[in-house]
Amino acid sequence: MKENLRVSQLGDLTEISGELKVLVFDKNEFLRPVRQQIDVRPEIHHGELVLKMGKVQFEKGFGVNLTLSGNYGRTLFNGQVPRDFMSIRDGRYDDESIVVIDLDRLLHGTLRRGEYLNAQLTVSLMNRNLTLLNTRHTPQLEQSVRASISVR
Repeated sequence: MKENLRVSQLGDLTEISGELKVLVFDKNEFLRPVRQQIDVRPEIHHGELVLKMGKVQFEKGFGVNLTLSGNYGRTLFNGQVPRDFMSIRDGRYDDESIVVIDLDRLLHGTLRRGEYLNAQLTVSLMNRNLTLLNTRHTPQLEQSVRASISVR
């Protein structure tokens, strides 16, 4: 939902005008990425972390929060993955998407071959620039998964 409202006052009369942009979509399709299981590929090939999940229908609100720790518990990354380090494409089947995170670019080439990493990922369907109507009927807007992955 996005709104642009103008308020004008003329004596005792207040006029509110503007436009309200509302996106309407199927709730089950929208929630598919957080309702279906998220699979994390256990190896990082060519610096890419690959996730397989339910079909992402609404990319504008989609986000991945990542906490990545390496050997001896050192934190390599903690935060929201910027959109320019992530790509979303259709999976093999109609109801799945493949999300690829370019860790090599995100971590500025500091990944080491043979290293084992622990990842905590939270997939979210909402960002703070959007407002979802009827949220009480949509309780789960994110899903978390943990994975151990190796760098190849």
